[in-house]
Amino acid sequence: MTTDTAFFVQFPHPGGEHAPKGNLMPWNTEAHRRKFLTSPGRFDEGGRAEEAEMVFCGEWEPPSSIVRRWQPNGRLARVLHRPYWASPSDDQPRQNTDPWVFGDHMMYSNCKQVTGSERNPTTMQNLTRGSVICFGSTIDNEFCLDTMFVVSSSEPWTPATHRDLDVVQHLPSARPRQSPELPKTPTTS
Repeated sequence: MTTDTAFFVQFPHPGGEHAPKGNLMPWNTEAHRRKFLTSPGRFDEGGRAEEAEMVFCGEWEPPSSIVRRWQPNGRLARVLHRPYWASPSDDQPRQNTDPWVFGDHMMYSNCKQVTGSERNPTTMQNLTRGSVICFGSTIDNEFCLDTMFVVSSSEPWTPATHRDLDVVQHLPSARPRQSPELPKTPTTS
């Protein structure tokens, strides 16, 4: 009997928290950053599937509206974002969202999966079923987990251009709301 070895990957995110000045944040075209997000989600409650509005730290590089702001308080998030989908208005490169945790499918699709100008696949494309990927941030020199994947399946993939990184086009049920729901005034406490 042959068994594959499962791997453990700690994947620190390179950027800090997005903190826009206004009530809307456009598509990110700068360095990757994290957001404290609120979005509908599903969870298991004693073997029973439940749905509710959830809050979590994660990556969302398309637009978002600001729901709430807080004063700086140590490591805690300062801005709560509500993601929404808006197709890019131009064909310029922009940051992608990876891992993708919205809709019916969660996936880790491209970050650190190819290397060099030849775009050769890395070992991240060969993680075995049961491997664990821990995505998070480094805050005060400590790793803070925000998303954990247990690998169910994988498919090798090499994007040819930045347009190939738009995995959303392949997941029609994965798009958050189409337009922002803005609060009258973002609160600060």
